[in-house]
Amino acid sequence: MISVEQAWDHLIDHALPRASELISVREANGRQLAKPVKALISKPQVNQSSMDGYAVRLQDVCEPDATLNVVGEVRAGEAPSITLQKNEAVRIFTGASLPSGADHILIQETVSRDGDTITYDRADEQPRWVRQEGLDFSAGDILVDAGTRLDWRHIALISSANITHIEVFRAPHVAIITNGDELRPPGSNLEPHQTVDALGPALEALLKSCGCTVSHHGPLPDDTEAVRQALSAIDADFFVPVGGASVGDYDHMQDAFAALGFEPIFSKVAVRPGKPSWFSRRDNACVMGLPGNPVSALVCAQLFLKPLLTAQRPVLRRLPLEADLLAEGPREHFRRGTWTEIGVSSFPDQDSSRLGLLANADVLIRRIADAPAAKSGEFVEAILI
Repeated sequence: MISVEQAWDHLIDHALPRASELISVREANGRQLAKPVKALISKPQVNQSSMDGYAVRLQDVCEPDATLNVVGEVRAGEAPSITLQKNEAVRIFTGASLPSGADHILIQETVSRDGDTITYDRADEQPRWVRQEGLDFSAGDILVDAGTRLDWRHIALISSANITHIEVFRAPHVAIITNGDELRPPGSNLEPHQTVDALGPALEALLKSCGCTVSHHGPLPDDTEAVRQALSAIDADFFVPVGGASVGDYDHMQDAFAALGFEPIFSKVAVRPGKPSWFSRRDNACVMGLPGNPVSALVCAQLFLKPLLTAQRPVLRRLPLEADLLAEGPREHFRRGTWTEIGVSSFPDQDSSRLGLLANADVLIRRIADAPAAKSGEFVEAILI
């Protein structure tokens, strides 16, 4: 049995090589960038008006009661052909390019217009309402760093730089394998002794949020040969077997993978919840075994499965305790709890069968083995979920 720190080291050391591929930006949601994205153009490419009004020369309206001749109009998307001269103005709309010579915008509500003449009764001292060329970014700027998990915000930014394709890490294919004669899929006509498989759908959602493609296999029966035959027919980069990893007479998952040539890296972790977590590897495939208990498995997916997929340790933040914590036992404990402006607090009941509590948790509070009692206000390490 190894420590959590040792498990993280093993997972990062044995993470699979990450190939990259070129994909459309439209398909990039949830994918992780393999290379930084650089802007192909500046945004905006030229000076633009940020308001509807009139483009003018600032020097012509630095004294009150200026009268200007309107000599044209520029709409968004038009290339202006006018060069402003003294005491001239051009009607302009939001997003339109400034004509040559203009450096200031008069908002339409602040002027009086009579035919082709406008009157402005104020005095402006500095240019306003102009979006300068490159205000958002300039050509060649790095827009998004490599390693970023992309979402709708990044897609908007990248698209605005006239980019259609980007290089991302290839989406690994993950096979979720549930095991247990007691398991039935959601919606089944259950007998009292049977259990709904909640982990399959939950892990599928978590893995897809990490940019993976997912297949779900099982529940497989509690039989070593049947499990081995089923596994030999599955082609995947990562296998995530759930259950069958403890010390019961019907726990066959590790043996089945060993029979297929997967070499054990570790078989237990000194952690609560999730002691039966295990990891094996064979050539270009690996196995991250999770406990069969739903809460334990989902906590360990945060602790161990994500680091394996990203080759990065979980981000640990130092946050104050909102309430006292009791001393810990001989295993490191990641307590489910909540996070507020005041700090983090642990649920009093840490029973690993309670999915209802996990659904309301947004933090895992790290408590090292044999940690002494901690008082409100003390700082602890925590993983935000």
